[in-house]
Amino acid sequence: MLQSPFLFTFYALLTAITTAWIIQRWFPSSQESGRYQSIDGLRGYLAFSVFLHHTYCWRVYLQKGQWQIPESRLFAGLGAHSVMLFFMITGFLFFSKLKDSKKQSINWFHFYRGRLLRLGPVYLLAISFLFLLVAFLSQGELHDSFFSVTTQCLNWVLFTLYEAPYINQVHDTLLILAGVTWTLVYEWLFYSMLPLIGFLFFKVNVPRVVLILAT
Repeated sequence: MLQSPFLFTFYALLTAITTAWIIQRWFPSSQESGRYQSIDGLRGYLAFSVFLHHTYCWRVYLQKGQWQIPESRLFAGLGAHSVMLFFMITGFLFFSKLKDSKKQSINWFHFYRGRLLRLGPVYLLAISFLFLLVAFLSQGELHDSFFSVTTQCLNWVLFTLYEAPYINQVHDTLLILAGVTWTLVYEWLFYSMLPLIGFLFFKVNVPRVVLILAT
């Protein structure tokens, strides 16, 4: 793969498109109202691009023992540029909600509950495997105090909003999830600032308690 990144990308993309076509043909999905179908398709390509980026990084890590930005400009760009576009899409979708709030008011409780239910289950599944791998690498022994390990795990349960610490002195903790949790910190920061942005720039009617929590 390292010798021919373009060839690997071509075959991987061909496999992904074929799989998506088969799933869509066997399990056709109905278009939900208010969704941007073209953006949904773009998200698919961006997610796959990030997958290719991390695949390259893991290959280098397994060969050299170093987690680093790919030397290939193609694979480096597939990661950084795709994440930037993801953030741009998030901004577009939620700023559109703020803009349209005069026609349809925003229920902030439902909004945050929806965000939590969207991100939470998959994230909890991922960190459950993380905890299992840390326990395996630690051979089931505590190398830090029970309180320290509990605090470290709690930081991970809370989307690493405060920090993403090593767990039980396993120094590859962050690499188990390829370090991707840093994006969640920015995502939750954006969600927390959204009521304040809506109030200041879009004249959105935001309950005081929500504004206080946002600030």
